[in-house]
Amino acid sequence: MIELSKCVHYFKGDPLEELTLSSPCLPPLQPSRTHKVFFRCDSNPVKPPVPYPDDYQDKWNGLFVRMPCSPESVYPVYNGGANSLISRWVVIEKALRNKIKSSDELKEAILSYNYRFKSYWNFKTLEQLCMLNLIPDGGNDNFFGNTLSGICSLALNLPIFVTKPIPLLSCRKECSLTLSQLQIASLLANALFCTFPRRNCHSQDAEYVNFPQINFSHLLSAKSDSKYNTSRILHVKIEKLRCILHYFHRVLQKFPTGSVTFTRRCLGNLAPDWSRSKLTFDQLRLHVNATGSITDAGPNTLQVDFANSYLGGGVLNSGCVQEEIMFALRPELLVSCLFVERLGFDETLIIEGAEQYSVGSGYADDFCWTGDFNHSDSGMKRDKWGRWNYAVVAMDATKYSNPMEQYNVEEMLRELNKAYCGFTDELFPERKLPPVVATGNWGCGAFRGDIELKCT
Repeated sequence: MIELSKCVHYFKGDPLEELTLSSPCLPPLQPSRTHKVFFRCDSNPVKPPVPYPDDYQDKWNGLFVRMPCSPESVYPVYNGGANSLISRWVVIEKALRNKIKSSDELKEAILSYNYRFKSYWNFKTLEQLCMLNLIPDGGNDNFFGNTLSGICSLALNLPIFVTKPIPLLSCRKECSLTLSQLQIASLLANALFCTFPRRNCHSQDAEYVNFPQINFSHLLSAKSDSKYNTSRILHVKIEKLRCILHYFHRVLQKFPTGSVTFTRRCLGNLAPDWSRSKLTFDQLRLHVNATGSITDAGPNTLQVDFANSYLGGGVLNSGCVQEEIMFALRPELLVSCLFVERLGFDETLIIEGAEQYSVGSGYADDFCWTGDFNHSDSGMKRDKWGRWNYAVVAMDATKYSNPMEQYNVEEMLRELNKAYCGFTDELFPERKLPPVVATGNWGCGAFRGDIELKCT
């Protein structure tokens, strides 16, 4: 039997350590028309950044995230023989300030401000997780005794932590948002408790039909389609939920002090004329390795998320392939589902600095949460903006029902331009991306892409 530590890892091309030696030079962090920063740029780097502005501001319209703490968010109640509208945030506060001691009580709390979904959300994932005592970091006793109250506090402090309206990164809107990790934790705590208004309806005429799912209702529940499907779906959802609950445990142990930047890119009329390109593959430096994974690539890398056009894909449902696993291990990526509209054919999303909190094993039906991960222990460092020094590029490949279509010129140009939009520094020359792209068989597998054609 060969010990793993003594195995020789063979690769072709250049050593990865040589490719990642350099890192981009950042300008000072400051807000602009196309870069919204949600905290004071002069914050103490060893403490969580101070939210900016000081007092909560609200914008209740189709250009911004509709916040659960908005005064405009109301909820119908039946009182004294008549219906009336009250502040939904007041109902949420009442539900989450009470001591919650079981999965049934948590279910009751969430449904108290989502009553219309009582017949649709069965919370089977949550119930099974608790019944099997699979909650990480101390099991049910520690979760309901300590952790859950901390998550409730994170959620209820939303109007203190996130004081500036969050613009939607809509289709064709090139813009960056930089949030502190603590602000992201507060937003995700609200997503866990399903507080975001107008985000539970998925009909074709719904306001957010072109946005990913953000409330965790589907992850907490599981449909009973068949015995096999129910078992498979429950396992996958439980393991992803374990990743997310471990994330909250870590955040509550010590509030994170960094930040994460989300940038929507649109290529538009900047697509290159590929027929005039003089570049050849022998001009590129490559590192090819059959072992490891994209997320193992380390610092100063641009790691490719084999994305769905709806960010996160099925991460908050039953999906569990490359993108979903990446989002589960790095839950700060999930907040992009709140404000990033479906990607267009020439658009990508860059996420810089999201922290990894967990490690997992397996893939798809076999995925399991296996434990804690600490970026600082892996040699990763923060940049001048407080972000971990690597980035993720979310780029959706074309899914082919007929694989022969991918050899059409138009289809190849679409994929080339999508990759160019994700990798080039021409779109934001003042903020260069990491020098190394870490990728794999993008758009292959279930999307039926040709590995040799894609060559990425």
